[in-house]
Order: sequence, then C-alpha cells, then structure tokens
Amino acid sequence: MSAFAPTVTILIVARMALAVGAAMMLPATLALIRVTLTDPQERNTAIGVWNATSALGTVDPLAGGLLLEWFWWSSVFLVNVPVTLVPLALIPFAAPPNRTNPHHRWDAPSSLLALLTLSGLILAIKL
Repeated sequence: MSAFAPTVTILIVARMALAVGAAMMLPATLALIRVTLTDPQERNTAIGVWNATSALGTVDPLAGGLLLEWFWWSSVFLVNVPVTLVPLALIPFAAPPNRTNPHHRWDAPSSLLALLTLSGLILAIKL
C-alpha cells in the first residue's frame, strides 16, 4: 500500500499501519524466543542474535538513500516484501503450536488501563 499510494494521505496511513505492525512484532518475536527455547543458553544466544539483527536497522537510512538514488521511490517499501515472505513461509515449520490455556482469560480492564497509562505517558513526553 505504501509503495503504490496515489496520495500523501494514503501514504501516511499506510506508514502508520507499517508502524503498528512493527510495534506488534517486536514483543511477539521475544515472546516466541521465550516460548520456543527452554534451555537458558540457547535462549541467551537467540536473544543476542535477535539484538544483533535489530541493530542492523541502523543500516536502513543508508540503504534507503541508495535505493532512492538508483531506483523509483517505492523501492524503499518493495525491498521488504521478499524479506517478509520468506519468514511467513517458514512459520508453519518453525513456530511452536499455539496451545491456549483455558484457565487464563484476557483481562480487558488491565489491558485498557495499560493502554491509557502508556498513552498518557507518551502524551506527557511529547508535550
């Protein structure tokens, strides 16, 4: 959607959706490491690799600049498509099964309070 946005408004909305997706993936990947790897040594190694690959994000501005220099502006969004499709294809083979615990239920009031608290904190920092 970002790559083919016909207007600036649609581009901004698409970038917001990308940001929300990234914000959801960050804790999910760490939770997946915690659930999948029970051996503390393996878990520590996996978190180290996760951290190192997260640090590769500092290369993004340079890579984006090179893509903008040599290709059309939408290439900065399209370059991530293969990077996303490969892990998606591997999920059925690598991810543990999703076993829900019937004794644990979603705590809506606590989730709402956490959302309000974090939103207030972000607002206080921004102002």
